[in-house]
Amino acid sequence: MNILFILISLFIGLIFFSGPAVNAAGGECSASFLTFPTWYKGLTLDDGSADKCELRTIGDPNLNPKFIELKAFIIRVVFNVIEILLVIIRYVSVVFILYGGFQYLTSAGNAENIKKAKSTITNAIIGLVVSISAVVIVNLITGLWN
Repeated sequence: MNILFILISLFIGLIFFSGPAVNAAGGECSASFLTFPTWYKGLTLDDGSADKCELRTIGDPNLNPKFIELKAFIIRVVFNVIEILLVIIRYVSVVFILYGGFQYLTSAGNAENIKKAKSTITNAIIGLVVSISAVVIVNLITGLWN
């Protein structure tokens, strides 16, 4: 039963660990590395070309659609950095799930070590759920911002 708990925990962790490396349909503007979003996500002009990625310039968007207000630019970059930090937290929590599984496997039946391992796995899963919820909230807010 306990091994099943570890296997399920590892499976859940690996689901959130994996992801597309590059979105081929969007070209360079939507490229990502190990599910890390780019810092300029939402700040580029979408001209349809896969080989060119042009960043909007700061100015009055009423004068030219290539412009973006300074406040909107700063908020977008801050949200992108927050999303990058949350991806790092997801990776760290998966590492702790694996570490808890290793602790469990090497506990040799010691009740105290088994308890520590289960606590590590449980706390990592809680951290993973909180991190994913935070990413959803950040994406919701940035989606409403546009």
